[in-house]
Amino acid sequence: MTRQSIVDVLLNNINPDHSHWVIWLLKIIISNPHIVAGVLFIILSWYYFKPQKDAVKNLTKQPKPSSPQQLTQSMWAFKEIYDSELVYMKQLNQLLKYYVHPLEMLTIQGIKAYNEKSRRKFQQELDMYNKTSIWSKTKHLFSRKKLEPDLEVIDDINVEPIITFNRIKEYFGSISTIIGVSKVLLHKIDLITHTKRHRTMKEIIFRRPVYEYYKVDLLVDFLKHFIPAFKLYCGYTCTYNYARENIKQEKIKNKRFRDFLCSQSELIRIENDNSKESHSIESLMITPVQRICRYEILIKTLEKCIADEHQSKDARVQKTLENLRHVVGMMGDVVRYTNNKKGEMDNINKVKDIQNSIGVLDLVEPHRRFKKEEGPDKESSCKLPQSNKSANSWMFRLPWTSDKLPCRLFLLNDCLVVAKRNSVGEIIRIPLDVVASTAEATSPASPRGQEDVTLTPRSRRLSSVTSGNGSSFVILDKDNNECATIYCGTVKERDEWMEAITSV
Repeated sequence: MTRQSIVDVLLNNINPDHSHWVIWLLKIIISNPHIVAGVLFIILSWYYFKPQKDAVKNLTKQPKPSSPQQLTQSMWAFKEIYDSELVYMKQLNQLLKYYVHPLEMLTIQGIKAYNEKSRRKFQQELDMYNKTSIWSKTKHLFSRKKLEPDLEVIDDINVEPIITFNRIKEYFGSISTIIGVSKVLLHKIDLITHTKRHRTMKEIIFRRPVYEYYKVDLLVDFLKHFIPAFKLYCGYTCTYNYARENIKQEKIKNKRFRDFLCSQSELIRIENDNSKESHSIESLMITPVQRICRYEILIKTLEKCIADEHQSKDARVQKTLENLRHVVGMMGDVVRYTNNKKGEMDNINKVKDIQNSIGVLDLVEPHRRFKKEEGPDKESSCKLPQSNKSANSWMFRLPWTSDKLPCRLFLLNDCLVVAKRNSVGEIIRIPLDVVASTAEATSPASPRGQEDVTLTPRSRRLSSVTSGNGSSFVILDKDNNECATIYCGTVKERDEWMEAITSV
């Protein structure tokens, strides 16, 4: 068919009133191949970019409910990530709405009550002294500063909040940061879940279906840049154990705090249609600690499901699996980083507890870490019969005396602390860089017979031990002078402690 015949066919279907304009336009288009190529380019570009425009339009559309038969195992794993994030966000909001915010409001009310009480007391004193003749002499005693309460001592007054702002900050200080991270993640997963992509031009030409894991690719591309933000969980996970123990102690000694927690837990249960799930503050506080490990498990499950569904060597699937494994590795690094920081904080808190229990002020240092603890530290150990008490208690003896005293032994990374039991502030602190240990076994024939085993710190371990009826070890300084003698309960305990001291 020639160009003239094409024009004749088109003219038969055109309104005669506009025929001269159409004839002129068709002649120009058909006679100019560049215009034809431009029109084809515009049409192809429209078909190519239309799927992306439709994807943007569908971001806010709600997806149609899918039956289990329509979803593959991998898509159920992907859906589990989204559903679990919704539940997690709901729990965080419950913690904030029913526990943190009410505690803050009650604290503010307590401060206002304190201010009102101070104002009335000030007014009463002012009225009383106005009636006396010595008011002018005592005016300086009633300054306005009395109306400005010290927030640090609010717990010492009669009108007091349930707990102070400082304690609220210690328990829940990082929860707002975690909620911010979770909101960003949930919003992005929600957009990816509701995205519907059409076939690209390449898929249309080669008659390929839409890539079924395109949502997984979108999620992986986002997580590669977002995973470092999970390190913000460290602030909360590091203080979780400390907060949990303090809340436990607060519930025991503070009836108002205990009643508040019970009433709020019951309120959550009623508003959730008498749900059987636990809504206590302990169960809600632990969710961020568990969630950081849950992310890694969910991504691993998704990667395993995709690998099981596709045994073929499809390049697109292999690339998706490779990216998922990379994300799993990144998430594992974050989990290990968080656990290490949590372990360091727990260790520092342990040193702080030791400092409080033995009554010293300078034991906690940034570099100091707890290693080992031994010795009776309970009141029940003091009530044992004298025969059992002498056999099982840990004792120590100083070189200038023959008296044996009950002790508690603490091994830190840079020093050995020997504390007298049932006393405050009576300790011996021995730096480990000058410590040497000598094993000593006692027997009926030899009250104080020393073994030929000497341990030098940071040089070699214990090579042999001679057992006896009783056991102890002597701590020597760098000049081989005796610092103290530690009497252990058993030979095994002596060996363990000598090994621990020399291996630090």
